[in-house]
Amino acid sequence: MDPPRTTESAEVPGKAGLPKKFIERLYTCITAVETGPGGQQQQVKRFKCLIEGCDRSFPRKSAVGSHIQTHLDDKPHVCDHEDCGAAFVRQHDLRRHQRIHRGDKPFNCECGKGFARGDALMRHRQRGICSGGIAPGQRTDQ
Repeated sequence: MDPPRTTESAEVPGKAGLPKKFIERLYTCITAVETGPGGQQQQVKRFKCLIEGCDRSFPRKSAVGSHIQTHLDDKPHVCDHEDCGAAFVRQHDLRRHQRIHRGDKPFNCECGKGFARGDALMRHRQRGICSGGIAPGQRTDQ
């Protein structure tokens, strides 16, 4: 049986996807014991995925919700650029993707090449093929 789909979300008009109530049935709230600062044991609330075979848990409801949407291939945020159709679980991933279509490249290498995403710049620099290259293990925050 396929999960129920909505045509529009109450939270985000125009956003289609799985109903929030359906997703909420696929995780539970647990209390876990974790080691805190200074090595002390402390109880923390976690949200555990109930999908068979998955042992993941998360500190926030929104994180486990996105995780479950990934299991179910529920990607309600769809790029409206002509001939694209890329879809994402999270709206911020769609906004980051849309920089590609706008030609917005705020992440620049010393060699002059620009990138729409910071991780793409980091991969470029790690290849070490330009004046902005970095050596393996070299810190980039200095």
